[in-house]
Amino acid sequence: MVTLDSIVIGSRRILRRGDDVTPDDRTLSDEAIHWRVRLQADDVTEEERRACEAWKRQSPRHRAAFDKIDLLWGDLDEPSRLVWEDVRQGIEPVDAIVPRPTGTGWRRAAMAASILLMILAGLWFAGYQDAWDPGAITTARGERTSVTLEDGSIVHLNTNTAISVRLTGQRRYIHLKKGEASFMVAHDRTRPFEVESVSGITRAVGTEFNVRRQDQGVTVTVMEGTVEVSQPNSLAGADRGVASSVVTVGEQVRYSTSGGIGAVSQADMVQATGWRRGQLVFDLKPLGEVVEEVDRYWKGKIIVLNSDLRQHLISGVFKTGDPAAVVHALETTFHVKSVTVAGYLVLLY
Repeated sequence: MVTLDSIVIGSRRILRRGDDVTPDDRTLSDEAIHWRVRLQADDVTEEERRACEAWKRQSPRHRAAFDKIDLLWGDLDEPSRLVWEDVRQGIEPVDAIVPRPTGTGWRRAAMAASILLMILAGLWFAGYQDAWDPGAITTARGERTSVTLEDGSIVHLNTNTAISVRLTGQRRYIHLKKGEASFMVAHDRTRPFEVESVSGITRAVGTEFNVRRQDQGVTVTVMEGTVEVSQPNSLAGADRGVASSVVTVGEQVRYSTSGGIGAVSQADMVQATGWRRGQLVFDLKPLGEVVEEVDRYWKGKIIVLNSDLRQHLISGVFKTGDPAAVVHALETTFHVKSVTVAGYLVLLY
């Protein structure tokens, strides 16, 4: 593991080993980030700007809290794009948002910021409506489930996953629309078991394997038996015939539409199957990748504000359903600081 001695943004050192964060400090930081979010909005009013100035004048600590958040914001590369695009792509709506009860102006500003976040969330969610299938088997963020198919095969669905199933007398067909699923295939030589995702098909007769779909491609990991991963012309969108690879127990392969099928490699089975045990396992993974993985399991969004910080290597085992514990571990073990917006947007710096 790597312990952070300090974090530097630009030429300024904003965090040193041993810095303590009191509850009052955290409250002020939360309020400061709410104000900064509101000031970033296109429709911010002069009344709100004056209310923000009044909040900063309450004490030197109020001013210092805002200045620190403002410093972070100003030193980011394209901060608006970084934060707002991440928010738009990653936050789901929440049932209720409770604003900070620190005066009429603050309540108005906090609620406005919260509404803005929900609007962005709605835009993100609407992007998936066309792909919605009433016959699909799905899980929400943070949810896992298992289903037994008519042929006796068992499918374990990870968080935020959707599959469609079609079983006929000649074949067993699964379409992984999004997310990750593990398949324990009932043996039947007369009916191959096929899982299609993006540009490839994984074919088995009686085996156990895992398929994970990500933006950059699909990863297939075999826990038992052997599978064939192929990329037919019609799916890959290229005139190159049918590429295929045989993957056996303990191995994995990645494929994508643009990159084809990669080389078969040995899999880290503890990491690949950790989600089945409710665990996230990291071994010297960049913080940016750790955060992306944690984000899959809850309805909020964690954003690392500094590009250098995103490259710091992290090792550890965390529960999939406890993102707060991950943030706490980063704060206590790696001396990372955080601020929270509306209870579901966490900024790490």
